[in-house]
Amino acid sequence: MTKRIVFFFYMSLFFLPSFAGEESYSLVDTCSEIKKEPKSPKTDYKVIYDSECNIPVSSFQAETLEFPVRLDYVYRIKGFPDKEKDFTKGISACFAGIFNGHSTLMIGGGCNFPDISAADGGTKKYYRSIYAAEVTEDSLFTWEKIGEFPQDVAYGVTISTPDGILCIGGMNAKKRLNTVYRITLKNKKAVLETLPALPCTLDNMTGSLLGNVVYVAGGNKNGIPCNDLYCLDLDSLSKGWQKLQDFPRSPRIQAVSAAQIGPHGEQIFCLWGGFSTSDGNRQATLSTNGYAYSPSTKKWVSLPDPTNNEGETVSLGGGSIIALSDSLILCTGGVNKDIFLQALKHNAPDYLLHPIEWYRFNNRLLVYNSRQKRWKEIAKVSETARAGASLIFDGYGYLLINGELKPGIRTPDITRILLKTETNSKPTNRIIPNKNEY
Repeated sequence: MTKRIVFFFYMSLFFLPSFAGEESYSLVDTCSEIKKEPKSPKTDYKVIYDSECNIPVSSFQAETLEFPVRLDYVYRIKGFPDKEKDFTKGISACFAGIFNGHSTLMIGGGCNFPDISAADGGTKKYYRSIYAAEVTEDSLFTWEKIGEFPQDVAYGVTISTPDGILCIGGMNAKKRLNTVYRITLKNKKAVLETLPALPCTLDNMTGSLLGNVVYVAGGNKNGIPCNDLYCLDLDSLSKGWQKLQDFPRSPRIQAVSAAQIGPHGEQIFCLWGGFSTSDGNRQATLSTNGYAYSPSTKKWVSLPDPTNNEGETVSLGGGSIIALSDSLILCTGGVNKDIFLQALKHNAPDYLLHPIEWYRFNNRLLVYNSRQKRWKEIAKVSETARAGASLIFDGYGYLLINGELKPGIRTPDITRILLKTETNSKPTNRIIPNKNEY
């Protein structure tokens, strides 16, 4: 029995969300608490806490400006693919992106425990179907199946580019993958183009796009937690993937990353969070701090830990991250660092049996200013306390797609987060126009 619990604990580790389920959080410091009423004609809104926090940022002209980053409101998107009964129960670790010029959202792959929970010894199921829905400002999406991956897959990296959606690496119940696909739309069907394969299998890694170069870091390399960094120049595919300098210290599984402009105007690849399991020679670790890789210097430099308004360090491992502009990053979700690290180090037989609120997944929306190297908590929203969710910009707001509420328990919810910002920073890799221009 103990061995079975340990096995399913490790399997559900790949996105162990814990929902910070308290509804009565209050905002602190300079933030004002506002209860936002739903805007008609939309329905199924959730009352949230709205805060306005000023974050200083320097412009390209080196002048210091002040602009607010403010949570406007949050609501659920109705509708989820219903072609597969088990899929409708919600997934985590799927591929998700936006097709350029089509205003079309894609999700594909992913995994869940559809019949018996992980705590009760259930089997994780992986998927290969690819679905799409037209993105509108409305709160209802209508989904159609547009294709399939050649194999079941989850725990890879998705990157939306002007030329298609990249789906990189991942794993399934039988094997780990090094495959790379670029998906485009033709006659409302998915067309999969095979790009240069990774030099090794990679799963549970993180990745971002700087200019037209893809970077992926960390994860499991051939099944072992690693510090690796690779890049692929989309303008020179014949060169394949190039191995770059490893990031420092501990390996990182399920880290988060985003492309930004640094304090001196240079492009940087920012990385935070993640964990590594023990292997007999190495103790399990959980990382909260960050590093930035500069393609120009080919070096890593330290970045500050994410912190909330109380000054407490927040883990982003298993969370979701997206660039709001070239100097701002939005972060949501992730595991509780103390609870998760204890679980990594000590195989408690009852670890998977607690209620959702016990796991205390991160319910804070955090914004990082890459030029000032500063973090700010802008709100607490219980709906965003997930792990293994996808976070993408859809032209209207930021969609948080599915994920886990606790180890092994997925949600089919898609939540749209609307922000209000005022900045002269340039948008980063924006794929379709945003009507509410930041």
